[in-house]
Amino acid sequence: MQTPPLITAQHALFLDFDGTLTPLIDNPYHSELLPEVAAALPHIDNLLDGALAIISGRDVRNLSERCPHSIMRIGNHGMEICLPNTAPKLAEPGPEGLRTLLEGLISPYTGAWIEDKGPVCGIHYRDIPSAGPDLEVALINALAEHFPDYRAQHGKFILEAKPLAANKGYALKHVMRDLPFEGRLPIMVGDDTTDEDAFLVAQALGGFAIKVGEDETRAQYRLQTPQDVAQWLNNCL
Repeated sequence: MQTPPLITAQHALFLDFDGTLTPLIDNPYHSELLPEVAAALPHIDNLLDGALAIISGRDVRNLSERCPHSIMRIGNHGMEICLPNTAPKLAEPGPEGLRTLLEGLISPYTGAWIEDKGPVCGIHYRDIPSAGPDLEVALINALAEHFPDYRAQHGKFILEAKPLAANKGYALKHVMRDLPFEGRLPIMVGDDTTDEDAFLVAQALGGFAIKVGEDETRAQYRLQTPQDVAQWLNNCL
């Protein structure tokens, strides 16, 4: 794949968080922006006249603890949008019984744990990776039976139960309808399967997508690590 083009004033930029702006670590609650990223973001925001958003599977309160409030934050795969210079709202509760269902699924697997993000619930299994395939099948079947408006999303050592409307591609398309994003060419940068929908939307709207890491992708461009993303951002200044 070719090296990604540089950002220009005609673009809008959407950045995933984990694995893109910060390395993946065992405990996601300890994640922070790379210092080089944190230093570059205000300048990128200025270059784009505010057409910059961080879009993550984290809930928007968790994301806001790690990202500047001067930038739009989009959490829970697009279900929560926090405008620049505003505080996130309280989380809406998930459907009754969802967490209990997931707790039952992980009970045989010591080391798996639940992350409750309101309408989205995740099963982390980084400490027991061999359980991933069985947990995924169990989650798909359980959601089909008990929560038909939900689907299973497989990420890096995480399985998420999320509403059908929780989709980064939908969120990107929605945000692009309004200023300061309207009329610009979107760039989406991400590392996981959850970013692929947004890659396709960014490309369909005339922009481009950047995959971080080695996994298969529908993005046109690739960077290898969050450190490479930081370097690319700084090269754009």
